[in-house]
Amino acid sequence: MKKLILMLLSLALCVCMASAAAEDAVSSATVNVTAYPELQEHENAKTLVIYFSADDTVKAVALVVADALEADAFEVVPEQPYTAADLAYYTDGRCDREQADAAARPGIVSWPDSLDQYDVVFIGYPVWHGQAPKVLYTLLEEIDLSGKTVVPFCTSISSGAGSSADNLAKLTGDTVWIKAERIANHATEEQIRTWAVTALEGARKGQYIYKDKILVCKDCGNEFIFTAGEQEFYDEKGFQGEPTRCKSCRRARQSNRTLGTPALVYEAVCAKCGKSIQVSFEPREDLPVYCDECFAALNNR
Repeated sequence: MKKLILMLLSLALCVCMASAAAEDAVSSATVNVTAYPELQEHENAKTLVIYFSADDTVKAVALVVADALEADAFEVVPEQPYTAADLAYYTDGRCDREQADAAARPGIVSWPDSLDQYDVVFIGYPVWHGQAPKVLYTLLEEIDLSGKTVVPFCTSISSGAGSSADNLAKLTGDTVWIKAERIANHATEEQIRTWAVTALEGARKGQYIYKDKILVCKDCGNEFIFTAGEQEFYDEKGFQGEPTRCKSCRRARQSNRTLGTPALVYEAVCAKCGKSIQVSFEPREDLPVYCDECFAALNNR
């Protein structure tokens, strides 16, 4: 009788364990991770993993990354959870409408505590219609990531990261963003851990993606944008420095050279040393003009 009771208790225990395992199983993930790692608390963690996951995929990747790096983790939870109908593409469902609406900012349940202790923040998300879900825009517009390095990663059945990370980076001010990583379908836990460690090393070394910069034209004095694409092109070609003229002034100079028209020359006075100089643009009263020597000295300070 005792043996029978012990056998029944063992069977019940096995059923409970199987049920618990099923609850922890990563059932809908497209990556090859079978269970969520149990994260430990790290009081002095310098790395944070922020993630939004509509199914198990991004969550599985994010928790593996956090475990590999001994990082803290924060899940972005929408106030209104996404249903399968919401996520159905090209049905005019919730996902379609939010991604098409530049102003959409779905509400979220909670916000991370102080981010002061972290110097590197991983941000994980699924790619929806080529971009990060708008619920991440809600978060990133409100939290302060200034001075931090951000490592974006994403998952998708077929799309790449595209411009998704570039558009998130525009929301975060003075941050450095590493080039986004699309985690491959069926990536193993070991592959994800290896990538996470390598990405963190890259973040600490300052490898970054390009962000638009505002420059001032030396000819007309107007601001112009040195785009991320232009910066990448400069680096690929080995060009040194940044453009000093806006596109309009560059075109005007090129046109003058092509037509053989002599460039206009204006008389001016260096605002620093008082020397008389000649410049190719019409001086303005509200814009100081410098000779070559003083301009170089100011830039080298």
